[in-house]
Amino acid sequence: MSREPYLSVTVAASADAVWHALRDPDEILRWFGWEHPGIEDEIALIFHGDVPAGTELPEGLDPSIEVDDAARTLRTGAHLIEVRDASGQAVVRVTRVIDVGDAGWEVFHAEIDHIEEGWLTFFQTLAFAAAHHPGQPRRTAFAMGLLPGADPLATLGLAAVRDVPVGERYEATLATGDALAGTVWFRSERQVGLTVDGWGDGLLVAAAQPGGTDESSSAMAIASTYALDDAAVAALETRWAAWWAENTVTPPTAETAAEA
Repeated sequence: MSREPYLSVTVAASADAVWHALRDPDEILRWFGWEHPGIEDEIALIFHGDVPAGTELPEGLDPSIEVDDAARTLRTGAHLIEVRDASGQAVVRVTRVIDVGDAGWEVFHAEIDHIEEGWLTFFQTLAFAAAHHPGQPRRTAFAMGLLPGADPLATLGLAAVRDVPVGERYEATLATGDALAGTVWFRSERQVGLTVDGWGDGLLVAAAQPGGTDESSSAMAIASTYALDDAAVAALETRWAAWWAENTVTPPTAETAAEA
């Protein structure tokens, strides 16, 4: 069956450099995910098929990957990632290679939308890092949870950037209290990426995640910062943790649902 990519991102770097960024664990840290204690193990599993000692994988999950360095292709999980040359730049394409009824589909079907939104976030972060901070270390802050209302981006304080065209300047105050200014890096149906001058020319990706109701919606935010000292990054993490702890909707337990 012929399959079309669901995602295509242009990166201002050579195809060889971008392929290296998908294969070297230190380079992957510059764009994939966010800082947390298990990130190295996550990278080893997703990009190299190495199962960390003591890890229990979901039943039916095949951790093996397929790599073709000459063709610059990586099959990992439910997706095939390709890096193609485009007149001196690179195009990263992601194609879903497992569908309903295929072997292994049951392992991924509940999370497939989240996984595919994640690849969009991460490859846009790669494109930003390649264009603005090639080879530079990245420090991150991350938050995720259920927020009140059906529009999480508005709840996060980003309603003002909704109609700003990609590439144009914006100003906004995040609900966490962070004053943001920069340009709109990308926009999709669920996500917005904003460069942030005050984070060392960093990047904020905020996303309305799949799921949610009229009363609450799932949201995620990743801050990629550059050239900030430890104190500045710690202060950012503290502000985010405090705001999300205060504003996140607690999902009902079986007991509270029964009482309602």
